[in-house]
Amino acid sequence: MGCSRCVTVVITTYNHAHFLAEAIDSVIGQNHPADEIIVVDDGSSDDPGTVVASRPEVQFIRQRKQGLASARNTGLWAASSEAIVFLDADDRLLPNALEQGLACLAREPRSGLVYGGHRRTDAKWGPIGEDRYDPVGDPYTDLLRGKPIGMHAAVMYSRDRLREIGGFDTSLQRCEDYDVYLRMAQTHPIASHPNTVAEYRIHGANISLDNRDMLHWILKVHERQKSFALARPDAAKAWHFGRSFWRDYYSEQTLVSAKQAWIQSSHKLRAIRGLLNSMLMSPRPAARMAMRAARMAIRAGAKSIIKKYRTLRLRTGVYHVYGKSRLNYSQDELVVICVVRNGRIYVNSFIKHYFGLGVKHIVFLDNGSTDDTIQIASKYDNVTVLKTDLPYSKYENLMKNYLARRFSKGRWNLCADIDEFFDWPFSRTVSIGSLLRYLNARGYTAVVAQVLDLFSDLPLAEVRDDPEEDVTKNYKYYDISNISKSSYSGTLSYLNVHFRLSCDDVKMHWGGIRKTIFGTKALGLTKAALVFVGPRVQPFKAWHHAENAYLANFTCVLLHYPFTSSFYDKVARRYIGVEPLIDEGFLVASSDYLDWVGAQRNGQVS
Repeated sequence: MGCSRCVTVVITTYNHAHFLAEAIDSVIGQNHPADEIIVVDDGSSDDPGTVVASRPEVQFIRQRKQGLASARNTGLWAASSEAIVFLDADDRLLPNALEQGLACLAREPRSGLVYGGHRRTDAKWGPIGEDRYDPVGDPYTDLLRGKPIGMHAAVMYSRDRLREIGGFDTSLQRCEDYDVYLRMAQTHPIASHPNTVAEYRIHGANISLDNRDMLHWILKVHERQKSFALARPDAAKAWHFGRSFWRDYYSEQTLVSAKQAWIQSSHKLRAIRGLLNSMLMSPRPAARMAMRAARMAIRAGAKSIIKKYRTLRLRTGVYHVYGKSRLNYSQDELVVICVVRNGRIYVNSFIKHYFGLGVKHIVFLDNGSTDDTIQIASKYDNVTVLKTDLPYSKYENLMKNYLARRFSKGRWNLCADIDEFFDWPFSRTVSIGSLLRYLNARGYTAVVAQVLDLFSDLPLAEVRDDPEEDVTKNYKYYDISNISKSSYSGTLSYLNVHFRLSCDDVKMHWGGIRKTIFGTKALGLTKAALVFVGPRVQPFKAWHHAENAYLANFTCVLLHYPFTSSFYDKVARRYIGVEPLIDEGFLVASSDYLDWVGAQRNGQVS
């Protein structure tokens, strides 16, 4: 039974004709082509037939409205292939779905079903969170405890074994897939693979978003397993655990929705109803949330005290070294701020780049440089140099906030690291003044910039940078093949940053060449670098994002030069033996071992 076996994809639709074309196209675009594509319309009032008519390879079946389970059964009994996948019209398969499912069935030919991972997305297919996959151990008890199969489209069935257990139960309005999984696990093996094969689109009208109704039906399905499960000691424990798990799970989901409704001041009543529903489902999540809220309040109070202390400490711990201590400039002019430490090879290039863009003034806050960074920066007009020795790890955002508020209050500010060189689309045509006037005229208060790492075509050991020359000349190459994107709104909502987004095409970028080289996880490449420092806008919230900002409808770039000769000097060591690794703390040798080695060296032991 190889990967060449035939497979049918059944797409069920009810009033989702506007989604249907994307679902069909995702099946047509499979690496391993489907042998059959069947669309089952469950009595829609829209017109899915028109969508299907333009795709002659798709079989179309229309039935009066009987529910999702019936529609799936219609497809099941119409299918002529050995394997079958069910796809809802508002979701889609990834190109590897059929290939990976068939390969898994080939490895585990006795399985009644196999499944892979899935991805949750917003209405425009922007990823929400990490891909989801839970491997199967003992299938039946795992499913009783809380199903590891997160999305029905990620499942591939053996058609004959699904028919053998009776297909989908049409008496169930919801959770008919969970019922099938449990019944299948009683009589047949279940296997899985870790590949992400389907995308579950959350668009606000999904039937699975009604938590109270979902809990009713999932407990109904779960209750059906009681007599079978309680006859087996291991399954009995899993069954009891699952009852609590499902109550807590949907209670927590309802609490999350209630919290979001409370934040939206116009939905307070909905939030209260959600809280009551959550407590009816299970009081435990509400109690846990209350305990977390209390702990957070205590921590927030402590953080507030620490922040106030550090703010006062910063104000007295910053010293003026060179240049103007106060700036006057208009709203179509720009000031750049930069916290820097040992940036000698960058400083000249940084200053010339930004003055070349038309920047009005540059402010450096030196944080303990041991090279001649301060001396180089102090040679220029329209440059201010300040100095502090406070630890960057604890004061980073406070330092940047201090500079922005002190020098740019009520005006535009650009924050860049010493190895970041800002640019914007069509900057050779659009001056910095024109760009800021465009932003001002439309009421935007921040612009998102994507970090682009550049590197040389020479080995690091051969690159040599001179502070007197343009540091960018050696670094002309980039690689964006390993950059992933996620929803900007979703990510910042998770970080509890409030803002307005004028263009949904603005995304969060992650990974890139540094992930390719070093395998770095969660490497964020997106900043709100250009910000209007107004009374409501708070820059540097959650790393480099802006609270209460209205984000512009274009993005800019921060050309980043991390792989310079200074990088090589910092990270590269010539291996000369094991002992220096002990001095550097990489290896450990106890005093007893060192005494023994000393005795060996002196010939005192054999």
